[in-house]
Amino acid sequence: MKRAVRAATAVAATVWLLMLGWFLFDYVYLPESFSAESSNGFDLMGGLFTVRAPEDQVDAVSSIGVGGSYNASVYLFDAVPLKTVRVSVQGRPTLVPGGMAFGAKMFTEGVLVVGFTDLETSTGSYNPAQRAGLRLGDILLTVDGQQVSSNEQLAELIEQSGGSGVLMVYLRDGIRAATVVTPAKDLAGNYRVGMWVRDSTAGIGTVTFYDPQSGIIAGLGHGITDKDSGIIMPVADGEFCSVEVTGVEMAQPGEPGELIGVFTGQEIAEIMGNCETGIYGRLFSGSVSGQPLQIAYRQEIHTGAASILCCASGEVESYSVEIVSINLNSSLSTKNMVVEVTDPELLELTGGIVQGMSGSPIIQDGRLVGAVTHVFVNQPERGYGIFIENMLESAGDLAELSPAA
Repeated sequence: MKRAVRAATAVAATVWLLMLGWFLFDYVYLPESFSAESSNGFDLMGGLFTVRAPEDQVDAVSSIGVGGSYNASVYLFDAVPLKTVRVSVQGRPTLVPGGMAFGAKMFTEGVLVVGFTDLETSTGSYNPAQRAGLRLGDILLTVDGQQVSSNEQLAELIEQSGGSGVLMVYLRDGIRAATVVTPAKDLAGNYRVGMWVRDSTAGIGTVTFYDPQSGIIAGLGHGITDKDSGIIMPVADGEFCSVEVTGVEMAQPGEPGELIGVFTGQEIAEIMGNCETGIYGRLFSGSVSGQPLQIAYRQEIHTGAASILCCASGEVESYSVEIVSINLNSSLSTKNMVVEVTDPELLELTGGIVQGMSGSPIIQDGRLVGAVTHVFVNQPERGYGIFIENMLESAGDLAELSPAA
């Protein structure tokens, strides 16, 4: 009997340590800063962790108002101090949730390098562009001093070189650099450098929010990437355009579905930026109608019932979902929660989450908490969501770079 008790105790202790280790691992990746509506502190992960001012600073911190910030301690079981984080006390933003489909037309700054292919020449097979040090994701700006804005223009400049080295100026990770590339004559007699580039893209997504204060509109919850390389497309010019949803290609396990729509021609907003957390623009005129909602801070979001707004039926409608899990890992920017579609009507219409629904606002407890970003291809009723805070932060950064006229 004693042996059985000891064995059971050992198993329970092992399970406890494993669970604690998992929680502590997750804790290590908690953000270094939080936003909150007051300085009263808050719980994380169902109360496993508590964020509040240290005991000897409670009185001083209690007087901090909107716009202030303070150092708070993260406590395990509200008792064991583990780390220090910065808490900013903010007024709670209010946004108009979207749900309507939009089209994005984007033109890059220069041309984006999206692939390489070796050339077959009379002297063998090699790649001049790679030999000169160019890489995937480089943004080619000029060739021998001439600005490059299209694939056709680049091909023409390379052909005109006659095989002489050309000076290519490019951007890599925001840093300007240059290299000399010597085109090679392929077996067909054409001068080439063995490089594939892209100068524009277009696609359909869902509007996440409109900010009445700044006039900024945001959508997708993830960046628009080149379809072949997966690289986020840099933007020199582009617009949000109106779209009419005309049908749905249903999702099936292993086969992502898609909203089918047509561009109706109306330009809604100028694109300010395309980044990891979404695509952002500023309305040309007017505003987006809808009932404004307060946002929820990440620590206020919980597992359980929620809803999304999308226009899979052709009109913006609300559909029930469940937030299955939440991940506060500070290294994640777009996969902050897992959402499962539970609404029978939406499941019958789409089979779950389909392409084009990215950006669909997620609403919980009457607050805007985030947006749908990615579908689980083999389980299309589930997908990832992004915290609305992450999108707001990107919108603010882009607004500073591109202030209103």
